[in-house]
Amino acid sequence: IYIRYSFILFQNQFEIFWYKNYIKSDVIFSKTKKFILTIFICLWSHCAVAHSPLNLTIPSDGSLITELPDKLILEFKGSVRLTLVTIKHNDNSKIKLNLNSSLGFVSKHNVPVSFKDTGSYFVEWRGLGTDGHTLKGSFEFNVK
Repeated sequence: IYIRYSFILFQNQFEIFWYKNYIKSDVIFSKTKKFILTIFICLWSHCAVAHSPLNLTIPSDGSLITELPDKLILEFKGSVRLTLVTIKHNDNSKIKLNLNSSLGFVSKHNVPVSFKDTGSYFVEWRGLGTDGHTLKGSFEFNVK
């Protein structure tokens, strides 16, 4: 009877020890996993909505066209306010383009162009997304 009672007492002590150590560590581990998962979701969602990428440019990047259009078209995935657009023709200096017709947060911007020379054109743009992030990019095209 004493041995059996000792075994039951030992078994109960082991269960208490297991509960105190294993279950507590599992709860702590579970809280850590939840915290890390929450941080990951917050960072991922921030990256997912942080920018409004450029969907389309007319003329398109790398294109060869026969005539320069009277305006450049920049179309974004979301609303963007353009703050600067410059164009560089061949090896000449950059020319800042007029953005008066493209004020406000919109997804499609029409930027007028006043010259019609043949050659290589390099366009750089900067803008501000509705979420406050700055955006910038460039594209180039050739006029034959």
